[in-house]
Amino acid sequence: PTEEKDLEASNIEHELLSVIGKMTGSKEIMEMSEINGGEDMCTVLEELKMQGVELERKEGRIYGAISVYRDFKLSEKEISKMLQEKFGLLPASGRVSEIV
Repeated sequence: PTEEKDLEASNIEHELLSVIGKMTGSKEIMEMSEINGGEDMCTVLEELKMQGVELERKEGRIYGAISVYRDFKLSEKEISKMLQEKFGLLPASGRVSEIV
């Protein structure tokens, strides 16, 4: 009986994650519902939140680096090179103004 309830709850959480992903247009949530169908929905959403936090931290470091590089009067080319070296990041056109 308990095992059946756990399985039923897991299926509901999987379906709910899928619906939330579709409603919000979040491919990440939809993918997580497929990959982690048996996991607790809160755990999956917490993982997604932490991924967003980490992305924001990286973006903040990039913007901070660009600001410092500009304070030192580095050229766009030099800034692009530094971003590539430090973050593995290079704008498609090679122009830093695309990032900021």
